[in-house]
Amino acid sequence: MINRIHIENFKSLRNVSLNTKGLNLLIGLNSMGKSSVIQSLLMLRQSYSENTPTPLRVLHINGDLISLGNKNDVFFQNAGENEFLSFSIESDEDKSINAEYKFNSDKPDVLESNSVEFSNWKKGSSLSLFSEKFYYLDANHIPPSKTYTSLNSEHNRLNILGNAGENAPYYLAKHGNETLSNPALHHPNSKSSTLAHELDAWMGEISPGTRIVSREMPEIDLVKMSIQFEAKTNEDGLTRKEYSNEFAPINVGFGIPYVLPLILMILVSKPGDLVLVENPESHLHPKGQAELGRLLSLAAESGVQIFCETHSDHIINGVRVAVKKNMIDKNNVKMFYFDKNEGATLETQVTEINVDRNGELDQYPNGLLDEWGNLMAQLF
Repeated sequence: MINRIHIENFKSLRNVSLNTKGLNLLIGLNSMGKSSVIQSLLMLRQSYSENTPTPLRVLHINGDLISLGNKNDVFFQNAGENEFLSFSIESDEDKSINAEYKFNSDKPDVLESNSVEFSNWKKGSSLSLFSEKFYYLDANHIPPSKTYTSLNSEHNRLNILGNAGENAPYYLAKHGNETLSNPALHHPNSKSSTLAHELDAWMGEISPGTRIVSREMPEIDLVKMSIQFEAKTNEDGLTRKEYSNEFAPINVGFGIPYVLPLILMILVSKPGDLVLVENPESHLHPKGQAELGRLLSLAAESGVQIFCETHSDHIINGVRVAVKKNMIDKNNVKMFYFDKNEGATLETQVTEINVDRNGELDQYPNGLLDEWGNLMAQLF
């Protein structure tokens, strides 16, 4: 697990350190540097190679996980000529990585290292950032469609479900009947411990009675996904539950197919895995956002490390309730509030926020969980 991240001169992150836990919520107003933390991890992952003497000798600004433009786009705007873009990651077992990259590279989308140091490190290390134990979902998920591709779905080395969750329908069709690998994520209303039934149960917290059906069509390298809804019928005084006809995702609204890759990604994660997710609240009702906070908490407490960028008070409060209900230990949660100074440099400043056993926060920076009160003050 990553215990600490230190970043210098990356975009607005002039000099930022994060002391991380199992569940890390990155919060704050727009354009404050939250995404830059996740982007730095993605950039390191896509640049890492075990086939070179120094795995991070070259930093690839553009790749399969993230594309950021050129070196001028990633260096802090006021960095001096002799300054370096640097990253330091410390993990458990006293492993650490320290890498510096100089600005004067001949290639516009590549930065060459000034120095890279690996402490207590071996090639093939199990650090989740560079292993198969990694999942990432950006803010733009796959849109509703009648069919989804299955091409190359099992060969995405960097991110098995795809950055937009494009491989999720295929993964469900292929592995839906397998037993949930992380029992801590079992939903009490699941009809069985299979991945498909667990997915339906958690999706039911967002849209009650939802059932996802995903079928592989290998002859044309496509996957057909459809959605059913549970309905109750009453015959002869007996109540029965039946499912509706199957509906194509494009006919059931945006929310269900949009959130499916997110729920599936969390359900397939296991202890030791790393999950990065951006703005998971999109297209979700407030109740669904709060339930997502609970699911994230359960996953983190089981040993999955999660970095979640969010603007949702409901996700934050869902996590706080999970702490109070002992679903996750208070010491396994950290919130980071991102802001910028008011000077000309516009450097990102980060406030670390801890949660006590009652779900209370030890700090409430301006802009955190206060908009409801601001609006109510204008109404009354």
